[in-house]
Amino acid sequence: MTREQFATLVARLEHEAAQSPSGYRRRVLFLAALGYAYLGVVILVILALLGVLVWLTSSSGHLHAGTVQAIFGLGLFLSVLLRSLWVRLPPPEGLRVSPSTAGQLMKTIEAVRAAVGAPRVHHIIFSHDLNASVTQVPRLGFFGWPRNYLTIGWPLLQALSLNQFRAVLAHEFGHLSGEHGYFGAWIYRIRQTWSRLMAVLDQPGARGGWMLRRFFRWYAPYFNAYTFVLARSHEYEADLRAARLAGGYVFIESLAALALYSRFLETRFWPDIWRLAEKQASPPQHVWARIGPDLRQPTQPPPTAQWLAQSLAQPTDVQDTHPSLQDRSAALKAAGLLEATPLQPNWSPWNGGQSLSAAQGLLGEQEAHWAQALGQVWRQAIEQEWSSRYAYAQDAVRKLGELEAKAAGRTLNPDERFQLANLTLEFRSSEQALPIFEAIVAEQPESQGASYTLGRLYLERDNEQGAVLVERVMSRDWQAVLPGCELLYAFYHQRNRDQEAQQYRERWEEFSELLAKADRERQDVSSRDHFMSHGFDGRTLEQVRTWLAEEPMVTRAYVVRKTVSHLPQWPCFIVGIIRAHPWWRYETGNPAQRLVERLVHKSPLPSVTLLITLDAPYQKLRKVFARIVGAEIFRR
Repeated sequence: MTREQFATLVARLEHEAAQSPSGYRRRVLFLAALGYAYLGVVILVILALLGVLVWLTSSSGHLHAGTVQAIFGLGLFLSVLLRSLWVRLPPPEGLRVSPSTAGQLMKTIEAVRAAVGAPRVHHIIFSHDLNASVTQVPRLGFFGWPRNYLTIGWPLLQALSLNQFRAVLAHEFGHLSGEHGYFGAWIYRIRQTWSRLMAVLDQPGARGGWMLRRFFRWYAPYFNAYTFVLARSHEYEADLRAARLAGGYVFIESLAALALYSRFLETRFWPDIWRLAEKQASPPQHVWARIGPDLRQPTQPPPTAQWLAQSLAQPTDVQDTHPSLQDRSAALKAAGLLEATPLQPNWSPWNGGQSLSAAQGLLGEQEAHWAQALGQVWRQAIEQEWSSRYAYAQDAVRKLGELEAKAAGRTLNPDERFQLANLTLEFRSSEQALPIFEAIVAEQPESQGASYTLGRLYLERDNEQGAVLVERVMSRDWQAVLPGCELLYAFYHQRNRDQEAQQYRERWEEFSELLAKADRERQDVSSRDHFMSHGFDGRTLEQVRTWLAEEPMVTRAYVVRKTVSHLPQWPCFIVGIIRAHPWWRYETGNPAQRLVERLVHKSPLPSVTLLITLDAPYQKLRKVFARIVGAEIFRR
């Protein structure tokens, strides 16, 4: 099902759900039951086949190798199938809150929970995200008996006022109240079950996958569409509960504030923090104490009006179950909970009307304790990434100095000049890098990397010649299509040129569909596929032979290129391995898979390479590959 078909189906189902909510809920239940019914039939068929095979073996008095293999294969598939049905959801990650360190916070949470009518919260957790969420983790898997977790992001607690925080809490507890919470959690677990099952079925060579793959490729998109509509209706219901408790104005303002705070963190705060990794070897100590003051009182005023206009212009779509800010505001007006939107062009969360944040009002002296604890966890989590960035920056700055000195004395070659341009952009400024990129593109218009970067720099300066450059690169390099569409969509969307922006949004969606089809086409291989010579040069072949020779279990290997329909310019190579398998050696587990994993880890080939052992179910490919000239590249 394409994105357009999914969006059309969701729009139709939303209308049906609005006409008869209870009837729609029954249809979702029926659809969920249909999936389990089909699985039940498949399991019964497998058990029946196993019973017949055992009976035939016992009645004949002879144990045939083919019968043993069939019993083993059916039993293995049944085991995988049953394991995929048992979904265990991990509890949310973060620091658990106790009454001794956040007593007033816990009292406020309990008061909001009771007012909304939500079930008991078993654990409260602080996370590093600008978000809040409730999660139900079932103790008994499919049978439920949930343990309820409330996760509160530290940036959210620092940014919102107490009233705004209560509104967000009420929305989250709205997801747990009444049957809404239990039913929604149950549907979520079913979606997780089908996702796990599809992942198992899509594995190359999955035994018995044909029994389920066709059904679930038809069923899963429809089930996702039906439950998507249900999840979105739950969002609207939770909004109503939050508005009734805290007021429509407060709730809408909290949503808008979070949208703008998110932009601030993404474009201002975190880039500034990570720039420190270029000069200091360890992560800074006081980031999580600093995040609150920086969110509430930025040193440089953000473009609030522009960010707000973009947030309000964002439409509701099928990428997210959350409705758009405009649609949520309209729903509250329709319910009589909002007379007029408070989000006028001059509205800003930084207008100075907020005296205390929710963190200051509810944690008091414990605020510093939690900032330090969260900071310690954050530093440990990013320490390796930070050290890598620091080491890279030191080496890159040294190389930049060498290139600058070399450029002062003589002309750089094309590779050196491109490296100089990129390092100047990264460690000096875009103003200094711009003329270098312009010179490269003027002399080498075929340089895709320089053209794309120059196009981006032009767009940042409101120069529409950048769109021409980016389009030119997109027409020549398929890997530039998605980032190019994102770049041009943002450019036109930020300037309220919605028609042009929508063209790139649609193009992004269409190419994403094509990319998904191309990816699926490269996930497996069969004797029905068509193949051609790999086309490797002598140096690449020597690297591949050396790689294979290091693995003693490989006795012979073939390399071919699979003929593909989608994105044929994106090559898909198949490496077929014949492995040593002495008759006297007893093998446990899945030795073929272990061999593949060892080889993949050291592979010198492109990432889109399918590595298989030419045993069942790929045994027929031995003859197919042997007929292709030059396919056999290794023999021990």
